[in-house]
This record gives sequence, C-alpha cells and structure tokens, in this order.
Amino acid sequence: MAPAVSPLEFGRDVARQSLHDDIVGMSAELAYRFFLALFPFFIFLAALGGFVATQFEVENPAEQAVRLIGDALPEEGAAFVEEQLRNIIDNQSRGQLFGGALLAIIFATGGTNAVIKALNRAYGVKEKRAFWRRYLVGLVLTVSAGAGSVLAFMLFVPFRILAPALADALGVETLRGPMVNVLAVAASIVIVFGAVTLLFRLGPNIRLPIRAVVPGAALFGVGWLVATFLFGIYVSEFGDYASTYGILANVVIVMIWFYVLAFVLLASAEVNVALHERRDPRDMAARRQEAEDGDESTLDSVRQATRRLADPDEDEQGSGAGPT
Repeated sequence: MAPAVSPLEFGRDVARQSLHDDIVGMSAELAYRFFLALFPFFIFLAALGGFVATQFEVENPAEQAVRLIGDALPEEGAAFVEEQLRNIIDNQSRGQLFGGALLAIIFATGGTNAVIKALNRAYGVKEKRAFWRRYLVGLVLTVSAGAGSVLAFMLFVPFRILAPALADALGVETLRGPMVNVLAVAASIVIVFGAVTLLFRLGPNIRLPIRAVVPGAALFGVGWLVATFLFGIYVSEFGDYASTYGILANVVIVMIWFYVLAFVLLASAEVNVALHERRDPRDMAARRQEAEDGDESTLDSVRQATRRLADPDEDEQGSGAGPT
C-alpha cells in the first residue's frame, strides 16, 4: 500500500510532471486542433442528427447542441460560433451534409488523434501502435462522441419535462427554471464524465484499469464547467479583446476557451498518472513496459504465423526434435 501523501505534496507532483510534459504547449496545439475540428464535426453531427430527427420525428439534436455550446461559451464568442454552426445546419441540403460527413469525420478524427498524442506524453509512453490502428481508435472515439452527443441532446427533452413536474410535486413551482438548469448541468457532467473515461481508457497507448482513469474523468467532468464559468466572468467583466483584436476578437475568445478546456483535460490526465504511480508504482512501470513491447510482441506473433503458413512442416520439425 502506498504511503499517505499530503494534498500539497501531491499537487506539487502533478505540477512538476505537468511542466515536464509541457501541457501548456500541448494545450495550445490542442486548442488549434479543436478549432479546426469544430465545424467539420458539426457537419457530421448535423447529418447524424438530421437522420435521427427524421426517424424518430423529434427536433434535430444538432440544433440543441448549438444552443448548448452557445450557453457554455462566453457571450462574446457564443454569437460567432452559433451563427457559423447554424449556417452549416440550415444552408446545406441533407444530401450535402451526408456527402460532407465523411470528409468531416476525417478532419475531426485529426483533432482526436492530437488528443491521443498529448495523452501519450502525459502517461509517459510512446506511440508504437500501427498507423491504421491508431487512426481506427481515433475514428471510433470521434464517431462515439458524435453518437453520444446526439443521444445526450435527445435526453435533454425528458429532463425539461421532468423538472417542471418535479417542481409541482414538491410544491416549489417557482423553481421550475432553476431545476431545469440543475438537471441539465447534472446530465452534462455525467455525459462528459462517460466520454472522458472512454477517452482516457482507449486513447493512450497504455492499458489501464477503469479505476485508474475514473478520478481524472470525474475531475474534468466538474472542472470544465467551473473553468468555463470563470472564463465567462473574466471575459465579460475584465477582458476587452475587441480593442486589441478587432473583428477577430470572437475567434480569439473561442480559441482561448478551447485552450482552457485542453489544459483542464491534460491536467486531469496528469492527476490520473500521479494517483496510479502513488498507488501502485510497480504496476504503472509494468504497464508502460508492456506498451513499449506490445507492438514488438504482436509483430513477432505475425512473423511466426506467416512462417507457419509458408512452411507448415516447420512446426513439426521444431516440435518433433528429440528422441522418443
């Protein structure tokens, strides 16, 4: 069992490792990648949401996603993003959306692969998976994010119906609006927690148990809301980006917001690493070594299987040696 450690000492460990892994610089790269992937991802989301809306006769979940992003962003950046995303949804035919969805997935997967690269650095492992395997993982995570987003925004409809009914049952009709917001925030935290758990579990080139990724996912589930709230206050009360960046102010605000989210994400991964190394340093070292040797072992197995196919008698000669 690992010795007890004070929160201050643990914080120093996380900060020291974060500086070593340069999460400040990696967050800047991810912010750029997120911005490039945002609109292609919404092309894919709009296509998927339109299909779901048609099949189930509900409002397009992509519309709800636009509103949620508008609520999450500071006011100055929300109008810019909402306008662009609504243009994507409203000004393209369904055929064009589905036609562009494939290309959009490719671009959005590039953003996911950038996250995988950053997580590998945080976990102290090198990317040794084959290109196709790494890209497949990124593709699965990207498509899962799109499907999860559609499902999440479809679930907001029952929440909006449930909250007023709950308020009436409790005799607090005046709290209808706040209860809708509370349920929506709670649902957002749960959905984000599940998505980040999946990302931390499958993304980096290291096999970690679920218990080793849950703390960081929970931290991010709450941290991104707190960080967005504080950033919104800063922008509305103290930030004056228009005087510095002019017409690019809204773009800069969105980029900084992405930077904050990327920093919280990578810091959460660093917390996972520090906790697991404190809890079981031998297991962490063994898993890192397994990640280093994984592809070599797989390659050896493929070579042996190829030799057996080429020369079926090789196994018999090898195994039949020796006196009887």
